[in-house]
Amino acid sequence: MSTPTLTTPTIEVIHKHRSIRAYKPDPIPREMVEAIVAAGQRASTSSNLQLTSVIAVTDPAKRERLAELCGNQD
Repeated sequence: MSTPTLTTPTIEVIHKHRSIRAYKPDPIPREMVEAIVAAGQRASTSSNLQLTSVIAVTDPAKRERLAELCGNQD
């Protein structure tokens, strides 16, 4: 028995999903960050509670200190 093929833009995006663990050091324009955060806020959450909080830290020294406080995360 063959599986029918369904192709839509949504299905294509789901199939291209991947996890990223390393990032470029290049700065991201504020408008792009705001658009990404807005998209994330529209995603479903556990029990549809929408309990999210986003804090953008752009100062390198503060980011380094925050990483230390979070168990030396990169």
